[in-house]
Amino acid sequence: MNTSRKWPGLLAGLLVAAVFFEGAVFSFYVMGMRVRSVQVLEIVCFCLLGVLWLRGKWRWQRSPLDPWLLAFLAINLAAITNSSWRARSLKIFLLLVSLVLLFWLVYQLLRTAREIWFAFCVFLAAGTLQVLFGLYQVLAGALNHYRGWRLPIGHMGLVHREYINSVWGRPYGTQVEPDFYGAICMIFALVFIILAFSKNGTACKWFRVGALCSWLGLYFSFVRASWSVFLILLLILPFFSKKLPFFRFTWKPAVLIVVSVVGIHLLAINLIPSFKDIHQFRFATSAPLSAGGSNRGPGLNSQLNSRNVRLFAMRISLRTWSEHPLIGHGPGSFAYVFWRYVYGDAIARKRIAEGYLPWTHPSIFFSILGDTGLLGVFIFLALAAKFIFLCRAKLAGPSSPLAAPAFALAIGLVALFLTYLLTNGLWLPMTWVFLALAVASLRQFPAAGEE
Repeated sequence: MNTSRKWPGLLAGLLVAAVFFEGAVFSFYVMGMRVRSVQVLEIVCFCLLGVLWLRGKWRWQRSPLDPWLLAFLAINLAAITNSSWRARSLKIFLLLVSLVLLFWLVYQLLRTAREIWFAFCVFLAAGTLQVLFGLYQVLAGALNHYRGWRLPIGHMGLVHREYINSVWGRPYGTQVEPDFYGAICMIFALVFIILAFSKNGTACKWFRVGALCSWLGLYFSFVRASWSVFLILLLILPFFSKKLPFFRFTWKPAVLIVVSVVGIHLLAINLIPSFKDIHQFRFATSAPLSAGGSNRGPGLNSQLNSRNVRLFAMRISLRTWSEHPLIGHGPGSFAYVFWRYVYGDAIARKRIAEGYLPWTHPSIFFSILGDTGLLGVFIFLALAAKFIFLCRAKLAGPSSPLAAPAFALAIGLVALFLTYLLTNGLWLPMTWVFLALAVASLRQFPAAGEE
């Protein structure tokens, strides 16, 4: 294969940019299934590579995660046999297949350091635009509220105003909800910080600007899980400076950033009434309860308020998991399990027949546990362990020109999955393209640790 060709990197860059357009307005439906723009590009790319392969001009290659990804798909397929909503389980399984293929496609395209660096630059540029668009939404929402302007907000308008007690809503960029926007801002805040403390010259200054903008987007998203993960990882990052010669992030800047972030928040909630209202609502220690207290019936609304909905969903998953402990209820089954638990089986099946919008479990761990049981959790944890061991083997070995991007991507991906414990984005194409970019960057290290 001629490595001087530029089109593989360009195709990978298009796929990386396309995953940020996640909102429903950027999609269309085929037979009840949402088709995203990146999936259309995925089909086109596979057709192109398939033709080249048949003509002997393209060679497929394995990724180090292939066995565990195939095992994960296999357990999801097997779990469909337990599903009480097989049409949805089949749809989610097909979505998972397309996402694994998307990971594999991006990994196939990124074979040289130049291609990986180009895709990484596209990743940084697209993420920065996403962050800035979310900040614009906050500004526009505030001006519309306080000044009576009519600035356009985005494809969903103002969202979650009552959810977090905010007068201007929450930013969501081009995502389907603000939680994912907050997670993206957290990723890029960490990535830019790592790059700023790994590079020199003018680029370092721009990385610091990117980190500041990303932190602002993270702050205004008011996503508590992303806030927490960001602060925790900042205090862990200095440990890596002793192992990685290119990384100069010590305890001094780590503590300075954490103290500054916490200090700014404390000043904001004490000096700005709207921030104080949001803080009191988001960090309340108890939730106001409506009449009743049962999980079934009048007290349902009190169980599903904005502060304890995740814990309620997790409790349901644990209580219903024992029905199919080994392989679960089937992919995407939480909506039926939830409706059945709260309302009974008859109403749950009626809701399915009437086409109610299904719930997605807010935790990736409990979603996998409920969908695929203990076997699914084991396979997913084995997949995560494989990635972590791969990062350790590569980053601890001989250096590479892509060492800083590879480390930044690895930390960003770990941060993303930690937030997914409370904000489930397993079914987002962004997650799988991010994983492919991280694994491909690790391939450029010297042979030490290579399988």
